[in-house]
Amino acid sequence: MPDELWGEKVVAIVNSKDGGALDAEEIKAFCRNHLAKYKVPKEIIQGKKIPRNASGKILKYQIREALQMEKSLSD
Repeated sequence: MPDELWGEKVVAIVNSKDGGALDAEEIKAFCRNHLAKYKVPKEIIQGKKIPRNASGKILKYQIREALQMEKSLSD
């Protein structure tokens, strides 16, 4: 996701398998224990459908475009 200071910031898009609610702080705590500090997400987005191509790969450019559109609408 675009960041004014660093250019981009790490954002995690998460979905639970059973559709239940996820705690963003628990996810960040898990990431802090398993990832380098600069890789820990600054923001957790829940419930978004993750776009994939025919072979199942995540289409990151579509995610970036959707997040930029949401940010521009909220500004």
